[in-house]
Amino acid sequence: MYTLFYEPTTLADVDPTDGSIAAQVDVPVSTGSIWSFAPWAGKILLFTLTAPSSNSQLYTVDPVSGAAELTIEDVGFTVIGAASSTCAPYEPEG
Repeated sequence: MYTLFYEPTTLADVDPTDGSIAAQVDVPVSTGSIWSFAPWAGKILLFTLTAPSSNSQLYTVDPVSGAAELTIEDVGFTVIGAASSTCAPYEPEG
């Protein structure tokens, strides 16, 4: 189970049984005022909102290295929550 801490942005793998942090990595992205994330196919989809934009940006984050790629600069609206289905692929595709 992943958790995101902000300023500095840190992605942590948290053990749901005892709350201990199994691994963590810094992500070189400012989350801004509103952020949300969801796992998908071995990556983390991170939505951020930074001034002066009123629309969110989408980054694809590698949870192992912390590398972040700007996937969509302007998604066209403000994302205030994200989730993925329990049917979503956890492992990378291919």
